Amino acid sequence: MRALIALASFLAQVGFSSGSHDIRLSSSSRITTLSADVTVEASKTATTAIIELYYEAEGNPLAGQIVPSKTGNKGDERTPLVFDCGYFSRLGEYRFALQDPMRESRVMTNVTVSATKRPEIELRTKSKHEASTTDVKVTVSLPPILCSSAVVNQYPTFIRFLRNNSVVMATREVTFPPSSVVFLCDVFNQPGSYVAQLVMSVRNSDVIVAESNVMEVNWSGEYSLDVTD
Repeated sequence: MRALIALASFLAQVGFSSGSHDIRLSSSSRITTLSADVTVEASKTATTAIIELYYEAEGNPLAGQIVPSKTGNKGDERTPLVFDCGYFSRLGEYRFALQDPMRESRVMTNVTVSATKRPEIELRTKSKHEASTTDVKVTVSLPPILCSSAVVNQYPTFIRFLRNNSVVMATREVTFPPSSVVFLCDVFNQPGSYVAQLVMSVRNSDVIVAESNVMEVNWSGEYSLDVTD
């Protein structure tokens, strides 16, 4: 990011100060996480600028791009800047900040998008299971539009089983987009309510991307234990 700012500062010094920058969303202001790229359009002027992408109140940007200066005396010139779908992994508000390259802390204008829902990834398991008997398969169904990029592949991703919404019984690392996985029978050695979750680790916090139905695990009826004097 420092190299990006340094380059923009150099380019700004060789330009002329005229006109003003502005940015517009080419995508919807409400998006689904981990789905499509988000495109903004920035006006070109005689000087360059930087657009940085922020999440909520985080101080460090997720990404940044340079808005090139226009050439000659052309009229209104706009350039599309595409931000990778992998940056939009969490629910909440994302802010595109147009920065003055000569003053790193000066924000000339902002535009925001809100990630309001998660992708329609479906995790399915059986509804009932007997403890310590057979393996359990988690079937994954994917929506037609889902993020697949180098950015999203940087995040550790896994499917885990929780018992009674609190105890992590097992974790399997997967790629994104994920495929179906099988958990061994010894994971389900205690009765309770089990749920499979697709989880992504983003900036040291776990993001739940999808969750399965509840699978009730009960003791097997094939065995009995009698205590006699």
